[in-house]
Amino acid sequence: MEIDALKELLEQMSDQDLFRFLRRSICKSFIDIEHHHNDLSDELDVVFSECQRRGKERLYDKIYESICNDPNLCKTG
Repeated sequence: MEIDALKELLEQMSDQDLFRFLRRSICKSFIDIEHHHNDLSDELDVVFSECQRRGKERLYDKIYESICNDPNLCKTG
């Protein structure tokens, strides 16, 4: 997905949908880390920017940290 289209999509999401998307994006980045996909890094940057715009960057950090500590969380949803 193009970055501009992603930004527009994220802006229209509810907080709950944004956080679900964030979780999936972080999980994808962990799964594909050995492939060094720059698109995933760009996606995470855009998602973080949207969290920051909403004043929710601490939640981004919390989700990221929880997945780092337990990557099996990606398998449960």
